[in-house]
Amino acid sequence: MTFAAAELSYRFVEMPIRRGALGRAWASWRARGGLGFASRAAVAVGTALAVVVALGVGLTSAQAQNPEDVLGGVQAVGDDSLTPTASSSANTPTTSASGTSKPSPPAVRVPPTLAAGEDAMALSKTAVGDSVMLGARKSLLTEFPRTVTVDAHISRQPIEIFDRIRARKAAGQLGDVVVIHAGTNGPIHTSDLVDIVQSLQDRSRVVLVTCHGDRPWINQSNAAVWGVAKLFAGGNVRVADWAAASASHRDWFYADGIHTKGAGSDAYAQLIRDALAK
Repeated sequence: MTFAAAELSYRFVEMPIRRGALGRAWASWRARGGLGFASRAAVAVGTALAVVVALGVGLTSAQAQNPEDVLGGVQAVGDDSLTPTASSSANTPTTSASGTSKPSPPAVRVPPTLAAGEDAMALSKTAVGDSVMLGARKSLLTEFPRTVTVDAHISRQPIEIFDRIRARKAAGQLGDVVVIHAGTNGPIHTSDLVDIVQSLQDRSRVVLVTCHGDRPWINQSNAAVWGVAKLFAGGNVRVADWAAASASHRDWFYADGIHTKGAGSDAYAQLIRDALAK
């Protein structure tokens, strides 16, 4: 096979070139305007390659966006150290049996109980979540002016969100309505969500927001949300199904498909608004 290949190469490649076939072909092609065509082709190919390279760089840059890029460098809002809130009655002295006076214990405000379908829009709200909520914070503040506190931090795990809610409640800094968006950065474990929702049975509303994103644990997180909502059916728990509402709206998200922008952030806030009226 080697000798046969060498013979074919000698007869049909090497010998024709020696006899000037290549030079004659070049001269003929040039005479027919080949150089002009080659120049035009080179320009076209070069332009196409430049466009492809530019698109490649742009897409690579977009895909490489991290939460800090998308959020403009903001890593958290509302996550300051919590100072217990003193009520106006905390300093009112009372007299003990021994005749000495001591401060009264602070009065505990009980959030109003709402019937199904009664709107909770006017009540105070605390929204606690991760970078998705952080990215939509401006829309939340616009949708709920003067009645919402957004407490959000990038990369928060579900258990960190639940612990933050407990800390706010202990400090007397938890609204009548609690909005929880967890499960983006790690799976929600049903038992953890049951515990936190159980501790919030004294709130007027608890809104659980489902997750949108291409991450392996998202389905588990959403299943936990729906399972717990079913467990507390008839109570104060409502679901804002962000996963379903955003499923056909790729344009609502940045390149990562998780963090909202523009109309997506507005839709996110509106979905929570709708849940408050259920």
